Amino acid sequence: MKKLIFIALFPFIAVAQLNPTLTGNAINVANDCFFVTPDQPNQAGGVWFSDTLDFSKDFSIYFAANFGDKDLDGGDGVALVFKTDATAITGTAGSSIAYEGINNSLALEFDALKNTTLGDPDYDHIAFQKNGSSDHNSSNNLAGPVQASASSSNIEDDLPHTVKVEWVAATTTMTVRFDCMSRLTLSEDVVNTIFNGTNNIYYGFVGSTSSVMNTQQICMNGAINQNRTTLDEEYICTAGQIDVDATIPTGDTYSWFPTTGVSDHNIANPTFRPISDTTYTVTITDECGEVTTKNVLIRVETIESPVFDPIGPICEGETITLPSISNNSITGSWSPAVNNMATTTYTFTPNNGECAIPATLTVVVDQPVNPVFAPIPSICNGDVLNLPSTSDNGFTGTWSPTINNTTTTTYTFTPDITHCATITTITVTVDQPITPNFSPVPTYCVGQSIPNLPTTSLEGVSGSWSPALNNSQTTLYTFTPDTGNCAHTTTITIPIEPVIDIYVTATTDRSGSRSTVTGLVPWKFGDVEYQLNNSEWQSSPEFDTTDLCGTQELRARLISGCSNVATTTFVAENYPTYFTPNQDGYNDMWNMECLEGNPTAKLYIFDRHGSLLKTTNVDGAGWDGTFQGNPLPSSDYWFKATYDDDGVERTITGHFALKR
Repeated sequence: MKKLIFIALFPFIAVAQLNPTLTGNAINVANDCFFVTPDQPNQAGGVWFSDTLDFSKDFSIYFAANFGDKDLDGGDGVALVFKTDATAITGTAGSSIAYEGINNSLALEFDALKNTTLGDPDYDHIAFQKNGSSDHNSSNNLAGPVQASASSSNIEDDLPHTVKVEWVAATTTMTVRFDCMSRLTLSEDVVNTIFNGTNNIYYGFVGSTSSVMNTQQICMNGAINQNRTTLDEEYICTAGQIDVDATIPTGDTYSWFPTTGVSDHNIANPTFRPISDTTYTVTITDECGEVTTKNVLIRVETIESPVFDPIGPICEGETITLPSISNNSITGSWSPAVNNMATTTYTFTPNNGECAIPATLTVVVDQPVNPVFAPIPSICNGDVLNLPSTSDNGFTGTWSPTINNTTTTTYTFTPDITHCATITTITVTVDQPITPNFSPVPTYCVGQSIPNLPTTSLEGVSGSWSPALNNSQTTLYTFTPDTGNCAHTTTITIPIEPVIDIYVTATTDRSGSRSTVTGLVPWKFGDVEYQLNNSEWQSSPEFDTTDLCGTQELRARLISGCSNVATTTFVAENYPTYFTPNQDGYNDMWNMECLEGNPTAKLYIFDRHGSLLKTTNVDGAGWDGTFQGNPLPSSDYWFKATYDDDGVERTITGHFALKR
């Protein structure tokens, strides 16, 4: 369907044919009228048209010109210019009337100001000039100058003057009529002498002012070539109407035929109401009595109802796009404004010019539903995790991010685009497995009964052990947690040791004032612990015997218990390492105090040369540091003590210091 325009203009009206481009100070007034210059000094403007005139065929140009209301102090003028290129330009202002400098051009000047240097006459005149020269004394002056108006030397009278320029291709003549009177004819093969053999020529109007000025206005009737025969077509709806305006500035009378459906057939702009397609012809008689006819075809179109495909229900917030063109090509607009939050009925109003009635379209907006999922129990790191692709209430969709079975993650469920459902989330907790711990397991001897291992760890993890218990050899047992426990497997080794016989030796040592004993179990088959007399068992084989004296018992056994208790005895040889016989009542005597109470013990004192100095019982007072009643000097002295130990004769030897 074609659009209908209710106000239309004929092709010979500028709006219908001409596409003006303005340069300089020119102003588009309206209705194909232009101020080439405003009433201001030193102005220059141009009005150029985008179509061309074919100089190989006859054509006519109609326009009305108003050169302002100032005579002696008005100017400078307007020129109709023909040129070979489409560039919209403005030439030199002032007396050159803005066409000077436009080469390969033909100018018809309307000069309203005398310039004696250019050969201007006293009256307002017209002339044909070429190559952008306004000098009438030069060879560029092709015809004229002649007085523009046959009845007056002044055309600056603030009146519209009709101008008709006719080109006859066969005779290569161009004639100018001013106010219906033939005023100037140019006989020139301008296609070859000016336009370099080019037939299709661009045209336009230029004008200028200087220190004198006028409002200089051009209103176009039209430019008609012989090949312009296309009829305008207008469209109305059934029972509709359209206004057609055929007004031209120089029009005097108008007559439309046929008269059926015409509001007034004797005016330029009647209203038309045809009931079917009709071609109307208007006959226009202008001020000069010349007659022009033109046709307009008005088509009558049937009123239609816009048709649209239904828009299915959408989800709240989704985009709604209402088509601006119906299925049957009707354009229009919708109201109210699109609302994607609630169900709405929209009204489609066809654009002006469309033969159509309003239509409605309802768009249902559904409220989104929240997808529901059963909670997903926590899983253990590494367990298989599957998220359902369909919610419990039937919505399909996808999850993001990618499933991760190693860490707690919140997943987002995005429903498929076909569902009216909200985005929802679910968090899957991923527990980190623990390592079950058990109380330490002791070492067992070969053949010893081993109690069952606990089936629940200290953390409460239940499970089972493998392989079966074995009391014949050391075995590694694996604990496998029951399903449902987030725990690693773990192992326990139960050592099985053979029962062996061991023995122990004792090595005594005295270093200064301290004495020790060290046990030794050669060829041991495991960790050993030791006991001195009835003390606590210890893993260290060394004991301090500084405060002991006489026969002691040292024992040893394997910590595992898989051995006998080995026993040995040794003599603790403790004695003072020095004494000070200075009669101060402290440490004045030296004796083998650890043997006191043993009646069999005897003590022998020697000097460093081995000479016996003293023999005494241990139960006595001891040695006072004299020999034969004389004090001996400070020095090292040696001793030997003998005693009976349950029938065994034992000897202790050593040395000590006498200090004075």
